[in-house]
Amino acid sequence: MIMIDEDLILVLVGVIITVSLFELLMIFKTKGSKNIFKESFFYNVISGILLMASLLSFAKDRLSLCLFFLMCSGLFHFYSLIIFIRRKN
Repeated sequence: MIMIDEDLILVLVGVIITVSLFELLMIFKTKGSKNIFKESFFYNVISGILLMASLLSFAKDRLSLCLFFLMCSGLFHFYSLIIFIRRKN
């Protein structure tokens, strides 16, 4: 069985967060900054970033910060769902 080092996982989480932030920057550049807040994909990306930050804070034994990031991630994901449902109707 292959064991993955914890430091490697933390580096991968950091890379995922950095790539997601770069993705948000590209979305801001290509789309108008006013239209971006009406798309559910934007809030899904933010939710993913907060989820990765929660994993990172859990790995660093910061449970209260982990719970805060998880709560914020859930709120952004829920808001993304609301926007998606409104666009369908």
